[in-house]
Amino acid sequence: MIIKKRLDGYRIFQVSIILICILLFLTGVITHQSKSIIIWLGLCRNDAMGWNMLTQNGQYWRWITYAFVHNNLNHIGSNMLGFWSLTELLRKSRTNLGVVCLVYFLSVLIGGFLQVCLGASVSIGIGASAGIMSLVSLFLAVSINNSDTKNIKLFLIIILAQIILDHIIPGVGWIAHLGGLITGFVMGIIIKP
Repeated sequence: MIIKKRLDGYRIFQVSIILICILLFLTGVITHQSKSIIIWLGLCRNDAMGWNMLTQNGQYWRWITYAFVHNNLNHIGSNMLGFWSLTELLRKSRTNLGVVCLVYFLSVLIGGFLQVCLGASVSIGIGASAGIMSLVSLFLAVSINNSDTKNIKLFLIIILAQIILDHIIPGVGWIAHLGGLITGFVMGIIIKP
C-alpha cells in the first residue's frame, strides 16, 4: 500500500523556486546559451543609474527573474542548499508561509534595486542570494522574538561570515545581499511571524 503525503504550502514554495532555478540553469547548459539567459533575465546596468534597460525598455520582469538565474554549478548549488535549509528552519519554527514568501520576494526586489542603483562593481546581477539573505535575517528575527539565544548567536556568526565572504569574493553583489538582510530582519521584527 502506497501512502501519499499531501504537499504542504512550504513544500510547494520550496520545490517551485528550486525547480525554476534548476530548469533555467539546465536549459542554459544543454543549449549552450547560459550567457544569453543571464543577459535576458539578469539585472543589467547599462547607464549611470541602471534604469535604461529596466524601465525605458519596459523589461520589468528582470526585477524578479534575476533571482532564478545562476552562472555555474557552485552558484546554484550553494544558493539552493541555503534556500532549502532556511525554509526548512522557518517551517519548523512555524513561521507563517505568507510572511516567508512576502519577505523573500520583497527582498529580491529591494536587493536588486539597491544593487542596480549603488553597486558599481557588478554589471549584471543574478542569483537568489538577496532573497536567501532575507531568510537568514528573518530567522534571526524569529529567534529574537522567541528569545532563542542559541540560534541568535549562530545566525549572527553566519551573517558576519557572509559579509566577510562578500568582500573577499570578487563580483559578488554584496549590496543586494545587504538589502536582503535588512529587509528580512526589519520585516521579521515588525510582523513577528
